[in-house]
Amino acid sequence: RRVFSRCGWAIFATTLGSLAASLIISIIVGMLDASGIGATDLYNEYLLYINAFVVALGVGIGALVLLGMPKVKAEKRTVPPKVFFMLFAVCYAIGTAGNTIGNLWLTFWNTATGNEVTNQLAELLMAMDPLQMVICTGILAPIMEEFLFRKLLIDRTRAFGELPAILVSALLFGLFHQNFSQFFYAFGIGIVLGYLYCRTGSYLMTTLLHMVFNFVGGVIPS
Repeated sequence: RRVFSRCGWAIFATTLGSLAASLIISIIVGMLDASGIGATDLYNEYLLYINAFVVALGVGIGALVLLGMPKVKAEKRTVPPKVFFMLFAVCYAIGTAGNTIGNLWLTFWNTATGNEVTNQLAELLMAMDPLQMVICTGILAPIMEEFLFRKLLIDRTRAFGELPAILVSALLFGLFHQNFSQFFYAFGIGIVLGYLYCRTGSYLMTTLLHMVFNFVGGVIPS
C-alpha cells in the first residue's frame, strides 16, 4: 500500500508541478502584455514547446518523489519485428476505439449539461505548426511519458506482480492526461506499453512504439 500510494503521490506531484509552471508562465505573459510588450502571440506560437517544458519539469519532480524506492528491473529481451508491428496494430485499434468512446462521452456530457465541451487536444494539434507537432508530440512526449510511467513506475511496482504494475501504470497514465477525450485510449495503450516493457525490459522499445503510435495516430492525421 505504501509503494502504490507513493506512486500516486509521484503522479500528483508531476501534475501539480506542471500546472504550477504553466500558471507562472501565464502570469509572466500577462504581465508582459500589461506593460506593453506583446507576449501572447509568441506564447501561442510556441505553445507546444512550452507545454513540453512544463511536462518535463513535472516529470522531473515526480521522479524525485520515486527516488530511493526499491525496484525490480525486467530482464532485457528483444521482440521480433512482426511482434512489434502487431503490438502497434493493437495500439492503433485501441486508440481508435478509445477516441470513439471519448467522443461519445463528450456528446453525452454536452447533451446532458447543455455545455459545449470540445476535444481541445484535436483542436490544438490542428492549429499547430507541423514541425512543433513532430518534435513535441512525436518525439519529446513519448520520451518523457515512457520514462515516468513505464520505467520508473513499473520498476517500482513489478515486485507485486506484473499485472498490478501494468494496470496501475496504465491507469495513472490515463489520468495524467486530465480529460475524457484521451483517458480511455491512453489507459488502453498504457496496458500494451506496460506489457511490452515487462516482456523486454527496454525503455527504448516502449518509447519507439509510443513514438510510432503518436506519429501515425496524431501527427500525420492532424
